[in-house]
Amino acid sequence: MEMFSFKQVLIVYGVVLLSSVLQGFGGFGFGMLAMSLLPFVLSVRTASVLIALLALFNTGALAWQQRRSVAWRPVGMLLSGSLLGVPLGVWFLDTWPEGPLKRLIGVAVLLYCGYAAWREHRGAIPAREWSTLWCFPIGLTAGILGGAVNTGGPPVIFYIHSQPWKPEQMRATLVVYFFAVTIIKDALLFAQNMVPWEMIVFAGTLPLIGIGGRLGLLLGRRTPPLLFRRIVLVILCGMGLLLLKG
Repeated sequence: MEMFSFKQVLIVYGVVLLSSVLQGFGGFGFGMLAMSLLPFVLSVRTASVLIALLALFNTGALAWQQRRSVAWRPVGMLLSGSLLGVPLGVWFLDTWPEGPLKRLIGVAVLLYCGYAAWREHRGAIPAREWSTLWCFPIGLTAGILGGAVNTGGPPVIFYIHSQPWKPEQMRATLVVYFFAVTIIKDALLFAQNMVPWEMIVFAGTLPLIGIGGRLGLLLGRRTPPLLFRRIVLVILCGMGLLLLKG
């Protein structure tokens, strides 16, 4: 049983709002930013469970709005690996000590930063049709990272962004995949009684997801995208390096 101080609750609300702003600005990053910040004020297990619950609402709304643009076959192929990976990740979350879990978050965050920086340097990546044989190992890896610490994005983002698809199809496919993974993880968390009732104090963050998304859209119209992305990458890299210390 974990009781939360007023300071912890206030910081969590701020992190959720900030992460939602990032999601609204760029269409990604809610779980990545939240999981890079929350382990400094909550246990990794509590942070992972909380973000998994909030992500259900965040990704669910986006998935419904973009359902007509989804590439369903790749989603199914990726989920074939994630169906095995997510339970493994939840098992790691339940059994591993805090130190290794924090380092796992740090590694995932830094891998994403490396990919994003490389993408900025390279510019547009030449489109190619990847074999669907890659979907199982990519889905497995993403499922383990997502099930453990909600950072399963990097391998799936790399795969989807390398496909010769339209941007709206990429966004829709990503958000539907993440929604499906979140459903699997949340079901496992409830089945294993890993969701403490004390988390009710964070129910008020749900409206902040919508508010932050709106703020992110407004910010996107006023801030040069390249500057904003670089600021976020610097923040994420710093948090990732701190988390590597365990």
